[in-house]
Amino acid sequence: PGSNVITNELSSKAKMAEMNQRHSEKWSRQDFPWSSQIRLEARRTFGHRSFRENQLEIINATMSGADVFVLM
Repeated sequence: PGSNVITNELSSKAKMAEMNQRHSEKWSRQDFPWSSQIRLEARRTFGHRSFRENQLEIINATMSGADVFVLM
């Protein structure tokens, strides 16, 4: 019985990791209609040439109208 619990937990974690990877790939693209403007404004306003981890994904999901919850 104990080994089934461990197996199910590992399976759930693997499924969650796969889902997270798919979402990350979906939102990490740089070909959204707003992508060039976002990069320009980040550089012009803050002097940043790149985003921190997950920032681009958060911006893209938000700009697309998706529900987003960010815990920092």
